[in-house]
Amino acid sequence: MTYTYISTQDALDCLATKPSQEKPTNLSVDTEFVRKTTYWPKLCLIQLCFSGQTYIIDALSKIDLTPLKPCFDDKTIRKIFHSGRQDVEIFYRLWGVMPKNIADTQILGMVTGFGESVSYEKLCDATLRKKLDKSQQHTDWGKRPLSQRQLDYAATDVVDLEKIYEKLVKGQGKKLIILKKSFNGFPQKKLTNAIQMQLGKKSGSAALKKPFSGGVSNLLPRPEKKSPLKQTQPEAILLKTTY
Repeated sequence: MTYTYISTQDALDCLATKPSQEKPTNLSVDTEFVRKTTYWPKLCLIQLCFSGQTYIIDALSKIDLTPLKPCFDDKTIRKIFHSGRQDVEIFYRLWGVMPKNIADTQILGMVTGFGESVSYEKLCDATLRKKLDKSQQHTDWGKRPLSQRQLDYAATDVVDLEKIYEKLVKGQGKKLIILKKSFNGFPQKKLTNAIQMQLGKKSGSAALKKPFSGGVSNLLPRPEKKSPLKQTQPEAILLKTTY
């Protein structure tokens, strides 16, 4: 597997200019973190894949990640995650703003019949007929140096995300149009405020000053039982491609 490992500021600065220059439609994103001994997730790796290239950024190598912020703030680039709630939380804590134009293959998998909380491994197998090696799933990402096997595993989490997204969307046109019409767009301010409260940046009860754990769908209005179409609101976030 081919990817670029980034652990210096110069390399990170160079990478950060590529999305604005290449203007990709999609940017596949994943993170690796540890949360065993820290209250908040400790970011260890950021994996990115766009324009056919994969990058693994060592977030523990004492580099400033700020140059990546404009890319995540760019509404013209769709950021594709799988089960991206904690990833979004991490980026919000880094830069104080929500990533723009987000798609989540786990939510889309739910829309297209794979059930709730479908795994990346299952989607990869079902859509691409590709088996993943998940032996490093519970590895300690905070330890250095990382092994070749660990880095290969990290890269696999993004290298096929765009393909999976496209497979899930393909052939769903009419259904997606109906869902999109049923939802006028999720108010980003509501989600941002909820995360700010979890981070203790806004006044609220002590219970809210904990890591964001409710999930995006739990922040949406409750669906009404009388209309089956309205029960698709969480999935419709994807179709709007923005939280």
